[in-house]
Amino acid sequence: MKNLWCVVSLGILAVTARGGTAPPTFEFKVVAVNGNPITPTNAATVQAGDTVELNVFGSNWSPAGEKLQAWQFAVLEESLASGGGSPLKIVGWPDTCNTPTGECDGAFIDETRTDYVYFNQVEFKAVDSSTQSVRWASVLLNAFPAPVYSGTPKYFATLLLEVPADSCGDFVIEFKPSQTQFIDEDGLDIADRVTPTHISATITVGGACPCNLVTDSTTGELVSTPPNCAIDARQPNDVDGSNPAGWDTVTFTAAPGGDCTGLTASDFTLSEVPPDLSLGRNRVTGVTVNGDTITVQFRDMITVGSWTCVRYLGSGGGRVCFGHLPADVGNEGLSSADDVMTMLDCLANPGSCEMYQCDTDRSGGCGAADILRTIDLLNGAGSLGMWMGEVIGNGAACPSAP
Repeated sequence: MKNLWCVVSLGILAVTARGGTAPPTFEFKVVAVNGNPITPTNAATVQAGDTVELNVFGSNWSPAGEKLQAWQFAVLEESLASGGGSPLKIVGWPDTCNTPTGECDGAFIDETRTDYVYFNQVEFKAVDSSTQSVRWASVLLNAFPAPVYSGTPKYFATLLLEVPADSCGDFVIEFKPSQTQFIDEDGLDIADRVTPTHISATITVGGACPCNLVTDSTTGELVSTPPNCAIDARQPNDVDGSNPAGWDTVTFTAAPGGDCTGLTASDFTLSEVPPDLSLGRNRVTGVTVNGDTITVQFRDMITVGSWTCVRYLGSGGGRVCFGHLPADVGNEGLSSADDVMTMLDCLANPGSCEMYQCDTDRSGGCGAADILRTIDLLNGAGSLGMWMGEVIGNGAACPSAP
């Protein structure tokens, strides 16, 4: 295997001045669905659960009469996730793949095909399937039978893809440009002299993509602003009681491939822990979709001292909760003298605290004045309310904590 990569990589070490302008080309084409052949095409519509066979064809490797002594290319792994929902999966990966030295069920070279570029030739071929950026390569062990391009595209390799049940939208299967090489009989890379062309294949999974919201890859939580379990430590109003302030929206991000334009208030619910019945029940009143940003509007600002939870009722679901507890700079669910020290730490380490933690006077920035305002909030200056010892949610932990 190491010898193969050494031979193939020789092609990047030199450039000649041979003429010719026809670009060497590798092309993905869909040739079968669920084992049933179709007319080879660069665009095919399939259904969730299908198995799709793609072949790689090559052409134009002899812009100046060169013989093809060796070649390699790889699929761009990210392109398997270019549609909506779950990524497409190489058949058998990783169970029969995941190896740097051999073929697997979904990535191989069928040297028995009469249209194979090295049919009936003595070659050393290999498939690196240690990742889903599968790489195929081969080198002839004798230079004399190396083929000159005759005007008819030749088969090079096969890629079999499974379509998961929740995949949707357009998946554009692409090559990894940095690993494309056509090596001539002199061991030189034809692609160094004539820029190669890569032709992708688009696999469209039928049916509209549902609207999924982006989640954190580690915790699985919905990604939102304000974030899950955040506590707004800022003043609820000015010292004289004017200008009440607080969160009255939450924003989410639409996952790629989904259609979220039809979202309405009925796709979300709002609840409070505990509810403040004296204020009436808060609720979602509207949804605005701008590109991939989804803004959910509430009737009122969230209730001070309570957790507010917003649940998405659509595909994938999910819930985030956040609250408002003035002076709780540490976001621990309790306002105390310790929050003054936390404020000092925030100021000593810029960027370590969110604005909703350290901008307690709502001036638009975190500074020395916020130390005094935190003390005011704890001691009840003016109409700010006295928050020393107060807890959020009657002491309940964040309802949507991971």
